[in-house]
Amino acid sequence: MSLLNKACNIGLRQTLKIFTTSYRVENLTNVPKKNPLIIVSNHLANIDPGILSASINRRLYFAAKSELFKNPIIKILLNSYGAIPLRRGKADLNAFKSILKILSKPNGTMVIFPEGHRSKGNLLKAKTGIAKIALHSQATLLPVSITGTNHLTSVFRVLKPTGSIKIKCGKPFILKKGLSYNNKSELEGVTSEIMFRIANLLPQDYRGFYNKENKFEFTKNLYNSNKEN
Repeated sequence: MSLLNKACNIGLRQTLKIFTTSYRVENLTNVPKKNPLIIVSNHLANIDPGILSASINRRLYFAAKSELFKNPIIKILLNSYGAIPLRRGKADLNAFKSILKILSKPNGTMVIFPEGHRSKGNLLKAKTGIAKIALHSQATLLPVSITGTNHLTSVFRVLKPTGSIKIKCGKPFILKKGLSYNNKSELEGVTSEIMFRIANLLPQDYRGFYNKENKFEFTKNLYNSNKEN
């Protein structure tokens, strides 16, 4: 972890304690301590990557829209958080390779927002890019929910975050064997199940497109359980 990244995380944790009404991180024991990991989360504000980085004790990397790197100050912040420039709206092979390179490392950790961009609170229909990354990397996935950042519209709100913010970690899971990268229905199924696992961590009024029950046919918990898939 770079000194700048470490300093940013420490600084943000302090501002969260000072300015927010409440700041909570739940179920941190669910975060695997080793091996490649993909953290999948809903996305409400530009401040979300920073909050996740300050909340989860692993060196996190992110994919961020390439337009953000045009601002020199924001670029420095993004680089300190390990952001990878991503061209939205088209297949970005360079970004895809960079993500897989990180996930090929022993403890490489990527944060992916499957919706593709920020929502206004309710979950949006996700894109299948997350399924392709999960299939190619075979990394463990961890669902995480974020609430209370909707109003923090500027990335500079890391300096003064307000409100009541909660990060909740779900149970780690993996993809079942035998799934095909070239099967559209399986890619869509994997994507939906990833999103339902995020939705299950959110209040009912945040679940949006994924506000219904779902069977898990393509994914399973990393650790065996008699109660859940």
